[in-house]
Amino acid sequence: KMKKLCGILALFGLVLGWAGPAAATDIKIKGYFDFVYGWYSNTSTFGGVDSNGQSISDDSNPYAAQRLRFQIDFVASEQLSGTVQFEIGDIHWGSGGGDTWGYTGQSGRGSGGAMGSDGVNVETKHAYIDWIVPETDLSIRMGILPFALPNYANGPLSGGAVMDDDMAGIIAAYTFNDYIGLTLSWVRPWNPLTDDDWDRAAFTDHDAVDVFALTLPLTFAEYGLEITPWGMYGFVGETDDSYDSDTDTYSRYGDIGGGLSGTGGLGDDGRVWWAGLSFKITTWDPFFIYTDFMYGSYTSDDLDMWDNGAYLGNFDNDRDGWAVSARIGYKLEWATPSVIGWYGSGMKDDDSWDGLMPVLSPDWGFTSFGWSNSWGIFREAVVSGNNITGTWGIGLALEDLTFVEKLSHNIRVVYFQGTNDSSYGRTAPFVERTNPALFGGYLYTTDDWGMEVNLDTAYEIMEGLTVYNQSGYIHVDIDDAGGWNNDTDDAWEFAVGFNYTF
Repeated sequence: KMKKLCGILALFGLVLGWAGPAAATDIKIKGYFDFVYGWYSNTSTFGGVDSNGQSISDDSNPYAAQRLRFQIDFVASEQLSGTVQFEIGDIHWGSGGGDTWGYTGQSGRGSGGAMGSDGVNVETKHAYIDWIVPETDLSIRMGILPFALPNYANGPLSGGAVMDDDMAGIIAAYTFNDYIGLTLSWVRPWNPLTDDDWDRAAFTDHDAVDVFALTLPLTFAEYGLEITPWGMYGFVGETDDSYDSDTDTYSRYGDIGGGLSGTGGLGDDGRVWWAGLSFKITTWDPFFIYTDFMYGSYTSDDLDMWDNGAYLGNFDNDRDGWAVSARIGYKLEWATPSVIGWYGSGMKDDDSWDGLMPVLSPDWGFTSFGWSNSWGIFREAVVSGNNITGTWGIGLALEDLTFVEKLSHNIRVVYFQGTNDSSYGRTAPFVERTNPALFGGYLYTTDDWGMEVNLDTAYEIMEGLTVYNQSGYIHVDIDDAGGWNNDTDDAWEFAVGFNYTF
C-alpha cells in the first residue's frame, strides 16, 4: 500500500510539474471546415485543339471535396506568442488513396479520400512566433508565415499581384506614430539544394532564392488617406549557366524560375527587384478609390539552351514589366456598386520576353472563377493563373447585395483582353500557350478576348455555419493566327459549399 501511495504521489507530482509551466500560457484554438459540392466544365484547357489538330479532352465532372484548417495560438503575454496552423486537405471524395486499396497513394497531401480513408495528410501551413522587443514598439514575426505585398484594388478574398503565399522568413514592423510605420522582411521562398544533397557538387555554393522587402505604410485617418510605397529585392542564387531539357537542371526551381525569367530557366547571377505604390482614398466616404502601381525587373547572365545534347542557342532571359489596377465604388446600406480596371504589360514584338513583369507567387483576383476572389475550395484561376501579367480588363460589380437578413449576393461582369503582341499567336495554338513565364496561366495576345460572369451567394444558417453558392461562366474568343484552329468551349461552374468556423 505504501508503494502504491508513493507511486500515486510521484505521478501527481509529475503532473503538477508538467502543468505548472503550461499554466502561464493561454492556449487558443480556432479554425474552419470547408465542404464543396458542384459541377464544372472546361476549366483546364477550354476544350481547345492542339498543334496536331486533335481536340483536347477537358474536364466536365461533378466534384466533392473538403478541407480542414485549425490554428493553435500559445499566448504567453501581450509581448510573446506562438502560432501553428495545420491543414488536412484539399481531399477530393473518392480520390487520394485509402487503406482498402493498399498503401499506394495513401500518404501525402490530399490523401485519404478513397474507400477506407486513413490518409496520412496533415500539413503544416504556419509555424511562427510573435514577439515585441522589450521597451520598444518593434514587433517581430519569424518562422513559416503568410507573406504578402500591399495590394488594395482587388477582391477581398484574393491577394497580391507579385507575391502572396506562405513561406519561411522574418518580418519586423515598427510604428513610429499614428501616421508612419515601417516593415522590413526577409523571406526565403526556395532553397532547392541542401548540404546533404548527393548532387550538390554539380552546382555552385549558393542556390537559394532570398527576397528582402520594405514597406512604408502612411496613414492619415482624418483625411481618409492611406499611402503605402514598397520595394522588394531578390537574389536568385548562383545557378548553372546552361540548360538541357534532357537533364532539366532548372526543374529544381519549379514555377519560381518560370515566373521570373524569360526562358523558364535561370541564368547565373540572377537579380530581381520590384517597386510599388498603393493608395486607399476614402476622403469622400462612402465613395472610395483603391489603386495599385508596380514595376518589376529580372536580370541574369545569358542562358545556353540545349535539347538532348543539341545546342539551341544563347538566350537573353532578362524580363521586366509593369501593372496597374484600380477599384472605384460607393458603399450603400444594401450593396456596394463598383468598377474595376487593370492593365498588365505584355510581350513586345522586338524582344520575346521584355514586357512581362516577373512574379514569384501571384494571387490577384477580382472575379471568383477566372481569378482568385473565391470562397473556400471552389475552383478558380481559370483565366490566367491569378496573374494579371499580359492582360487588361474592366469589370462592373454589385457586391454585398442584401435584401434579407443573413443573405447576401455578389454579381460581377468582366471583359478582358491580352496585351502580348499578336505575333505570338502564331507560335502555337492557344491550348499550348501555357508558358511557365505566365506562372501557370495562358498567353493572351491583343487579338484574344474573353468575358466572365459571376453570381455568388452566401447565407448564414446559424452562428458559425454558412452556406455558399458560386456560379461562374467564362467565354473566350481566341484569334486563329498562324492558321491554328483555336476554337474553344465555354467554361462554367455551379457549386455549393458549407463553411463551419470555430
